[in-house]
Amino acid sequence: RSQTYPDVERAAQDVARWVRNLTVRGYRLGHHEPGLVERIREEGDPAYLVYADWLAEREDPRAELITVQTALESRPADPALRAREAELLAEHIHAFVPAGDLAPFEWHRGFLRGVHLSVVDWWDRDPETHERHAEQRLARVARHPSGAFLERATLVVIRRRQPAVERVASISHGPAGLSFTWSSPGRTGGS
Repeated sequence: RSQTYPDVERAAQDVARWVRNLTVRGYRLGHHEPGLVERIREEGDPAYLVYADWLAEREDPRAELITVQTALESRPADPALRAREAELLAEHIHAFVPAGDLAPFEWHRGFLRGVHLSVVDWWDRDPETHERHAEQRLARVARHPSGAFLERATLVVIRRRQPAVERVASISHGPAGLSFTWSSPGRTGGS
């Protein structure tokens, strides 16, 4: 949706109003530094902590999530770390995932590594609409800042409709693309 304004001042007022309304509902403006994200792509795990430092300077909650999840890699059974991770995800879910999307996610150092989209009840009523919905959800997750390193998507369906599975699987994100798995009763496939 687009809006045309007679002048920049009115446009700025509307944007400020939208941000205020979203903030009241729990949304936060996040911080994103493409250069540091690219550094993570190039250097791997050590660069996450550099990004966490940058985010911490801006009081972004993802900084602590990166730090906690990094610590969990060496101490996976630590109950205090597990509890803090759960608190951060619950408290800041609107900043960490696309609005309204609470699909099961796999996390790695503050970013999404995988997403599981369940469409078990969709196909029977209106397959085309629900196929588009699955495509849109996956694309929205892949475009979100948390999806910068998304590698895996799993789509669970009651019956396999090959064209739909191929369309949803064609959504790619990042230089290596997205590994895609689908499953239905008695069958599993992937790309």
